[in-house]
Amino acid sequence: METWKSENMVENLEVYTTVKKWLNKLQAKSRSVDFDKSSTRRAGLYWLKQYCKFLSIDPNRPSNPDSIIAERMKQIQSPDLNIKRQHEEFVEAYVIHLKEQGKSPNTISTAVGLIRSFYKASYGGLDQVASVRPYTIRPFKIPTLKDIKKMCVIADAETKAWILTQFESGLGNTDLLDLTLANLSSEYGTIGQQLRKGTVPIHVEIRRQKTGERTHSFFGPNAISALKEYVNIKGLSSKIFKMQMRTVQQRVKALGIKAKISTQEVPVTPYVFRKAFNSFMKFGDPSKDIPGVNEAIVELMMGHSIGRVRSAYLVTGQGSTGTGIPISKLAEIYMKTYPAIDITLV
Repeated sequence: METWKSENMVENLEVYTTVKKWLNKLQAKSRSVDFDKSSTRRAGLYWLKQYCKFLSIDPNRPSNPDSIIAERMKQIQSPDLNIKRQHEEFVEAYVIHLKEQGKSPNTISTAVGLIRSFYKASYGGLDQVASVRPYTIRPFKIPTLKDIKKMCVIADAETKAWILTQFESGLGNTDLLDLTLANLSSEYGTIGQQLRKGTVPIHVEIRRQKTGERTHSFFGPNAISALKEYVNIKGLSSKIFKMQMRTVQQRVKALGIKAKISTQEVPVTPYVFRKAFNSFMKFGDPSKDIPGVNEAIVELMMGHSIGRVRSAYLVTGQGSTGTGIPISKLAEIYMKTYPAIDITLV
């Protein structure tokens, strides 16, 4: 039986045939436009590497991807169940190892799911290993306009800009973190140029890595004001937000608690600003005769996939498939409903 020979074997998993086959299958199922930069690929290689290291603790166990699969394929032909199910026992032992390290159920569930998919990609699926149940979804607080205003009053300039740009656009965390002042609108120029010219609302045009959808959203007057207070408009090539995602989450949660609108158990998170945008934009405010926006348009603003049929009929802006709804018309629709998300009106 092959033993672990060097750390280098762990560091360069992609030279192994079984890993190449596995990554190809993951890519085929992935919706990511750039799979090489996707979190699925990154997490898959990380957890397979950790599993190989775990197996290498015992020199009698296979410890590189090809040898793991070779032994698995040989053993599943055995009539002896103790031999046939040995790799299931390896993975179960690894689950116990991760628990002893203090890993959360969510983390363990992700790790085991990826390791199982590695075995399955080479037709050596682990039928007897149960999926690890992750945590139940934690409750969170959906803020009102008054809540968001309270948070913005006590927030630092960067966090305030984050809250308002996310709340007024519905964009996802990764989209905002990747956004630069040089981000180009096909009709209005870069975000930096729009800021300097006083364009209202600012058009944000991106192609989401996660879904491949071309997204058209907007920053309204409050977000624009917060950006002007925070960003260096001359820094065209730099990212707008310098924070890491963990920092954003920590700041937003802490602000919610400090503003006395949420608790540690039921926090405000960056995700809830997207949910609030979704609700307020779709429904508007009937009590003030503020119209809602068509559901499909809101979903497009947020970067969600709306399906092939609706995408075929709801073309926006200038694209390779032709001319759709003008961005100026989308901006007009957005601004008609903007009072429903304007925190200065409460």
